[in-house]
Amino acid sequence: MRRLALTAAALILTCLTGFGLFGALRAGSSTTVGTMRVTNDAFRLRVTAEGTLETARATPITVTVRSRRPMTIAWKIADGAPVKEGQVLFRFDPTDFDRELETGKTDRAKSDFQIDNATAQRKSTLSKLSLDAELASKELKVSESYQSTDEQVFSKLEILSSAIDTRLAGERKVHAETSFDIQGQLATAGIELLEIEGHKADLKIEMAKDALNELEITAPHDGIIVFERNWQGQTVQIGETCWPGQTLAGLPDLETLQAEVWVLEADAGGIKAGNPVVVTIESRPRRPFEGVVSSIDPIARRRVRWVPVQYFRVVVELLEADLSVMKPGARVKAEIVTADLEEALTVPRQAIGSDQGQTVVWRLEGGGFTATPVELGPTSVSRVVIASGLEPGDRVALREPTPSNNTDSLETGDGPLMGNGS
Repeated sequence: MRRLALTAAALILTCLTGFGLFGALRAGSSTTVGTMRVTNDAFRLRVTAEGTLETARATPITVTVRSRRPMTIAWKIADGAPVKEGQVLFRFDPTDFDRELETGKTDRAKSDFQIDNATAQRKSTLSKLSLDAELASKELKVSESYQSTDEQVFSKLEILSSAIDTRLAGERKVHAETSFDIQGQLATAGIELLEIEGHKADLKIEMAKDALNELEITAPHDGIIVFERNWQGQTVQIGETCWPGQTLAGLPDLETLQAEVWVLEADAGGIKAGNPVVVTIESRPRRPFEGVVSSIDPIARRRVRWVPVQYFRVVVELLEADLSVMKPGARVKAEIVTADLEEALTVPRQAIGSDQGQTVVWRLEGGGFTATPVELGPTSVSRVVIASGLEPGDRVALREPTPSNNTDSLETGDGPLMGNGS
């Protein structure tokens, strides 16, 4: 019984000791700050990007503008196929243009028939009106020659009746001549309208013939054909309608081969023209190619319209090329070197802070931490290069110290250290 009591007392004492030690550790951890000694080390920063091989210059293959209307693809060559000058690349469906040609010919024949008919009617109408005008003129002359005007011989009624007859003959003559002029103008206007319809038919025939003469697109020179892709990455397909002037493909100049890659907006901060690049083709991942950044877009944009992730387009000039394995449109990966320093002072990102509007780190001096202004260099995900403000051997806090732990650190060697609380 006594032994059992002693065992229970020892167990209780052990628990109390453990709780006290745990509390002490917790109290000490709240008043400690980690430090590290700053040394010169190599710093290399690379940004990974993906994209495709493109050419700086290419001959565009477009739908002819002479057709002046949409055309439907009936046949196309394979994408990426080598072609010779004069080789057929695309053929278009002639059905609509054959129908339009026949319709135009029918309209032209109809217009010609109507013009001939209107011309004959005009001639007949004007001939009749001319006879009416001539007859009215003769009646006026007869009426004027035999008009009764002598009051000694004729009564007033006869004189008045004769004057009315003369005036009526004159009005008939004027009416006949006016009708001749008006009917002539109307007939001429009608014929001109029919001629316009004939010109429209001629234009339809001309457009159909031009389109039928442009049903094939041939290669302007030797090369490799690369189809144009829309925003969904798709090329034109057989049966698809194309518009005059639309670019269907291109014949790239392989001597101007370059890589076009896309860098995440967050990773593009240190990229500039002249940065060295290592490019690998997905089909040949073990063979790298050297290059340099030739340009970077000034504005980030989305690669896919409905995905809210933005990229910078970077063009890489290849310093070497192997056309036997490098083809336009091939997918590539690129490693862009944004920083390559043999010696650099670096600290963790969390060691950087701000004090009175200045970028600082907290340097350990005389048993306490002092906010030291620094100038930053290249930055990686975890570390920051200190361009100025620190010297090799300085010890800095891994986070901003608080008043309670401003002096709680131990200097016990290189690398990150944790001091003991008082």
